[in-house]
Amino acid sequence: MHPKRSATLPIIIAGLALLALYIRLAFITNAVDEVSLYLSIFGIAFAIYLFCLYWTRRTRPDGKSIWLILGFALAFRVVFIGVWPSISTDFYRYVWDGHVAKAGINPYAYPPNDRELKHLRTDYWRRLSYKRWQTPYPPGAQLVFKTAYKLKPDSQIPLKATFILFDMATILLLLRLLGALGLPRSWLIVYAWSPLIVTEFASSGHVDAMGVMAMTLALTLSVTQGRKSVSGPAALAWSAALKPFAIPLIPMFVRRHGWKALVAGAVVLLALIAPYAGHWREILATPQSMAKETHVNTSLFNVFEMIGDWFGADPGAFARAAGGLLVACFALWPALRGKTDDKRLLNSAMATVGVTLLVSPLVYPWYTAWIIPFLCFSLNPAWLLFTGLVAVSYLLPFYEWALWIRLVQYVPFYGILLAVGVWRRRRAVSSSEHAASGRP
Repeated sequence: MHPKRSATLPIIIAGLALLALYIRLAFITNAVDEVSLYLSIFGIAFAIYLFCLYWTRRTRPDGKSIWLILGFALAFRVVFIGVWPSISTDFYRYVWDGHVAKAGINPYAYPPNDRELKHLRTDYWRRLSYKRWQTPYPPGAQLVFKTAYKLKPDSQIPLKATFILFDMATILLLLRLLGALGLPRSWLIVYAWSPLIVTEFASSGHVDAMGVMAMTLALTLSVTQGRKSVSGPAALAWSAALKPFAIPLIPMFVRRHGWKALVAGAVVLLALIAPYAGHWREILATPQSMAKETHVNTSLFNVFEMIGDWFGADPGAFARAAGGLLVACFALWPALRGKTDDKRLLNSAMATVGVTLLVSPLVYPWYTAWIIPFLCFSLNPAWLLFTGLVAVSYLLPFYEWALWIRLVQYVPFYGILLAVGVWRRRRAVSSSEHAASGRP
């Protein structure tokens, strides 16, 4: 059978199966109460997804199959457009921030439980987390929250639709970037059909969809427009203003694009922050408090805490300092090596974002979405598996002794990551030896 024709039918069958699973997932009214069912559906979807990745890499689908991949990707997401999230409550805070902003009140001025906002309380106010803190979400997202709320107050649809548009834009950017690098366009299925992306962005409606899109836009512009362009650094600044995962990429972008990159990034940041300039302390206070007081699903952060405790230092402060130093090393090393080509830029960016995630005191499932665009170019099996296993962390609130939940996620991840690193090192050494000896 012709390989291009053989790729189409399995994609259709797998796409329909995934669509049925997501429709069932959308009918779960409270995923917290039915977390076992939620994780079962997610696990089946992830297994089908892994088969799809294997099949597309084996058969190299044609243009028709690419359209099928894109069509199903959109269908997976549209299923959730009218559904309020239930496994995570972050989305309710986005709507609340838009509600407060529409009332003419700065969302950074008061926490949700403040008496000044009592007259604004709605039915979903009870679903808000961290009511004693001002909003942790940055100025780059607040304009979107406010605009979506104005379109249809107290509704999930405008904001869900906005995040889906950002998510689909990421898919199209990856399609463009794969083409620019001369890689098979079908590899975008890694992101487009990822169960983690679908559930966290379309179903749970996390604002990270905007940040991931902005980061992907920055990488795409950097590759396609060349080093003289500052549009890539400007997009990176937008991403960094939404979540900190893109911040460590700044040095390599500055090295690649020159000092003008800093100017472009600064202009973007100032434009985003200007409407809230009088509340800059509040903008920073809540994220800092969350990093100090809230530790969720950590791995390297815990290791650094134990080392700090062994040395008699404050465990949390030591872990943050050690993690920051490690991230700085990964961020600065590519910049110090000199200007990098496109492949090295992507590999260095992936490693830096990955380390930033691993040393974080907060490793929510949707944070892992930041690594998935890179898997379209470098399909690291450890990270790929982790995008599935990290969903198990939704069980953490239900168990007093939850070490086994982290072991289920991190033991396979670090084991495979180490094995892949050793294999690649040996392969590189072998290639160097063959080149030195003149053998083919």
